[in-house]
Amino acid sequence: MLRFVGREVEPAGPLVVGIYRDDEVDRTHPLVAALADLTRGPRRRRLLLRGLDQRDVASFVTLEAGAEPPPELVAAVHQQTDGNPFFVTEVVRLLAGQGRLHTAAGGAGVLAAGLPEGVRDVVAARLARLSRPCQCVLEVAAVVGRDFELRVLQPATGLPADRLLALLEEAESARVVGAVPEALGRWRFAHALVREVLYEGLPAARRVALHGRAGEALEAVHAGDPGPHLAELAHHYVAAAPDGQVARAVRVAAQAGRRALDLLAWEEAGSLFERGLAALELDERPDQRQRCDLLLGIGEARMAAGDVPAARAAYQRAAELARAIGAPEALARAGLGLGLVVPGGAVDPVEVELLEEAREALAGMESPLRARVLARLARALTFSAQAGRRLALSAEAVAMARRLGDDATLAAVLFDRHMAVWGADPPATSEERLAMATEVVALAERLGDRAMALRGRGLRGVDLLEMGDLAGFDADLAAAERTARELRQLDYTWQLPLARAARAAMTGDFDDAEELAARALATGRRAGDGAVEIFHAGVVVSLNLMRGRIGEELEVARGAAARFPAMPVFRATLAAALASAGHFDEARFEVHQLVAHDMAALPRNPGWRASLAVLAVACHYIRQKEASARIHELLLPYASRTIASGRFGSFHFGPVSFHLGLLALTLGRAEEAAGRFAHAAQLAERMRSRPMVALSREGQARALIVLGRPDDRRQAVTLLDAAATTARQIGIHGLVERAQMLRAVALRPAPSVWPAGLSSREVEVLRLIAEGRSNRAIAEALFISPNTVLHHVSSIFAKTGVANRAEAAAYAIRQGLTG
Repeated sequence: MLRFVGREVEPAGPLVVGIYRDDEVDRTHPLVAALADLTRGPRRRRLLLRGLDQRDVASFVTLEAGAEPPPELVAAVHQQTDGNPFFVTEVVRLLAGQGRLHTAAGGAGVLAAGLPEGVRDVVAARLARLSRPCQCVLEVAAVVGRDFELRVLQPATGLPADRLLALLEEAESARVVGAVPEALGRWRFAHALVREVLYEGLPAARRVALHGRAGEALEAVHAGDPGPHLAELAHHYVAAAPDGQVARAVRVAAQAGRRALDLLAWEEAGSLFERGLAALELDERPDQRQRCDLLLGIGEARMAAGDVPAARAAYQRAAELARAIGAPEALARAGLGLGLVVPGGAVDPVEVELLEEAREALAGMESPLRARVLARLARALTFSAQAGRRLALSAEAVAMARRLGDDATLAAVLFDRHMAVWGADPPATSEERLAMATEVVALAERLGDRAMALRGRGLRGVDLLEMGDLAGFDADLAAAERTARELRQLDYTWQLPLARAARAAMTGDFDDAEELAARALATGRRAGDGAVEIFHAGVVVSLNLMRGRIGEELEVARGAAARFPAMPVFRATLAAALASAGHFDEARFEVHQLVAHDMAALPRNPGWRASLAVLAVACHYIRQKEASARIHELLLPYASRTIASGRFGSFHFGPVSFHLGLLALTLGRAEEAAGRFAHAAQLAERMRSRPMVALSREGQARALIVLGRPDDRRQAVTLLDAAATTARQIGIHGLVERAQMLRAVALRPAPSVWPAGLSSREVEVLRLIAEGRSNRAIAEALFISPNTVLHHVSSIFAKTGVANRAEAAAYAIRQGLTG
């Protein structure tokens, strides 16, 4: 009939479409010969319909859900269905009914809640056409996996090879399985859902027994090299554990977890350790040391994957167990694991308690573990007031590691000592810290420990920034980014973009800085890492300082100070923002709280100098001379450095000499201030920090105007012109306006004696009154507080005998003071 239709109606031109299921037509079916005839000729075509690709699946889910689905969910649906339109439809409708189409979590275990009834019925009908022996073979294959090898399937089924091949041929003819191309002796289920139906249909007891047989067959086949197959073995042996083979399941799961850690497969490692722990619970008298080791493995894997809450929970459970069974080494490992993530600006009491316990338990020992515990305890105390103790502990740890000759331990304790001495060190040890970080990187690279090399580069990058070596910082940041991509550790997916944001802010690329910081914050939040909030806030503070907008972001400063009370740098930022915004009483209160009792609120930690630098800005605004003198004394030893802190330098506040210049101006030491600002501009130019170059030139010009000598004023004009040009290029509009006003002041003559006994500063204020400027505008132009302006205005009125601003302006014109 088909041949007749094809031959007789073709000249008439109608389009005839015929469809058939190729999995129901074998080579002996009469349709095969008919198809050969029907598709012969130029106007006849045979189309093989393939499954939907991922883009098609995404479009279908979008139509069904009314919104674009997460990529993870699309990939999972496609993987489970192979794009079969019917299967896709059924699975998507199932997920929609479960409310899982809008979340990425929907992709994890897409069929965890069971198969759609329609899929189960269709697949079951196809399987029912097979002989019962063939179905039995496929049930064993379903336990083995989506892909299965003949050499594993044969011992698992117990069938002779020729009989097994015959049954596989039956399944292959029905398009239930197919040979994997270019993989001899390997087959694959045509659809993942076919395997799911077979596996789901097995009674639980038979499933347990088949997993045991599959695991034994797999272990025998790969006895010579079990490593690459440990995860698969663990899967089968854990599933078979209810049959009484608990010890075997736990042993293999632990081995597989360790191998996954070595391969940087963090999520898989955590899952394997957790499955081993679940198997151990089946034992009537589980080995508590094994349980402790598995918990430590879970903690290590989850911490590396960036799941800090899960890691901490595992480590704390391991510590409790270690105490109960008297295992000091396990207790130490739990404490060391907790400290892999540095809490931003706070002491972790749980970590310190565990490490103190471990130190006592290991007392008198000369071992790598004790050296690591001493160093980690020193680092855990970084944000405490115990500066002397952390220096002593870390020094003891380094000396012990060097005596032991253990490079891995030496790298670890040097890293911790670097953190412990940061902020507590005298200025002479800046080079020592750089040398420590460099040694950490060298040791780690020699050992092949890429994670430690990455962490060492993070420290060294900050040291290089502090010393003004931008090229070295850039090289380390680029190397860190390459390593982070290889390691796939989640916390670096936000740390390194934040470092890029801080660098962009430093060089004046403000839009890039904002975009990078926002992306990093979103990534860190998705990862559930609370530390991102602190370091993002640090980048925002740096950005606002560079843009000259610290007062405009007052609510941001209030929020950061409230959220992170253990970080004094944010309290100092709030003080500077309040002063810049004209809230002088509040600013004075904040400054007083920070400087009271010889600055007891500013502990010597990595953020100490950053806090002093921002506090210097606040003191300059409110003319707090006593505090300025003390801050000047504390910052002076670091005059040749820049202010850098945080992970990969996420806190960056420019050259120390810039802040010393502000303090010198506040203290009335204009000559010193001019020199400090000149040095700051040179260092900023070397680091290509355009904002700090412009701000430093403005500061130097202010100091020269105060000095008032003719050459000084001419130089001030040149500096202000350069500062305004740079500020205009990078968008610091407030600096452009200030430079224009200061330029007018610098160009006016400065006679040695002013009328009515007016001082030079009062003449500057009077000129600006004559221009119609408010007290606030005068304060911004002269970089003094509005209260100081008010004092000068009162003095001018008294000396000149005028009653109001209009009379003062008229007096300035009569005396020729406005030219």
